Amino acid sequence: MYIVRIRRVLGAAAVLCAAVMPAQARAAEEREIEIDGRPIRYTVEAPAAERPGTETNTALATARRLHEHLARGEIEAAALLSNSPKRRFEIYRDYLESVGEASFRQVYSQYLDSSTKALAEIALGERRLIVWKLVGLAQSTGEFFIRIEDETYMDDVPSEDRKLLRRILETYRQQRGEGESGAGTRP
Repeated sequence: MYIVRIRRVLGAAAVLCAAVMPAQARAAEEREIEIDGRPIRYTVEAPAAERPGTETNTALATARRLHEHLARGEIEAAALLSNSPKRRFEIYRDYLESVGEASFRQVYSQYLDSSTKALAEIALGERRLIVWKLVGLAQSTGEFFIRIEDETYMDDVPSEDRKLLRRILETYRQQRGEGESGAGTRP
């Protein structure tokens, strides 16, 4: 009898907590998608900054540092936040040369704008995909990160998991009604 009451009280408390907790603070939602005939399990959660008690060395924290460097035109410092810094530096340098410094800074400053939202953090093992909604873009964009030991880096090394995350991003966009997707990431 007491066990039943305790369960009812705890059950009611859990329902109440779920009702008043913001969606961002709730646990990760596990999902499954079929890709090339095989099931792929991954999690979708609010970005780390939206979850109370999360550590500071997260994909979102790395993304913020990355965008701060890029908004100032500091491509060397930004490239060091990659798991392939030499290649990432070359990508940033080529993009900077193609659009000019003012346009380059403006593109990455958008990520720091208060109206830009990190919509989700999608996890597949140690890899993360931050999905962004930038002002003025009809389609969300994504950035890939990886946790290596105790650090989080922008993930610039091609892998099967990155390909899967790109496919998951396409599905995420379709579920949000964003239509056909392109590459979906910025240089």
